[in-house]
Amino acid sequence: MPARQLGRDYALERYEPEIMIVEDDRAAVMSNVAFVQRATQRMLSFRVVDLLRFRSQRVVEFHEFSDTFDVVEQALGRWLVV
Repeated sequence: MPARQLGRDYALERYEPEIMIVEDDRAAVMSNVAFVQRATQRMLSFRVVDLLRFRSQRVVEFHEFSDTFDVVEQALGRWLVV
């Protein structure tokens, strides 16, 4: 989903870094995040892990991980049977 569509469909409610590890030009951050689904007012709450690399005080590499299966279940408002 493009970022502009994400912003149209969801509102960021919370972004709270829990753990941050920095070494040389790399950082890892685990955060609690929450979004409100605008269409349903459903709250989606989950953790993300961000891995970053910096050069000249700019982010040159960014990877984000989350349990997307959990996020989809929250967005749909029901458990998925697999």
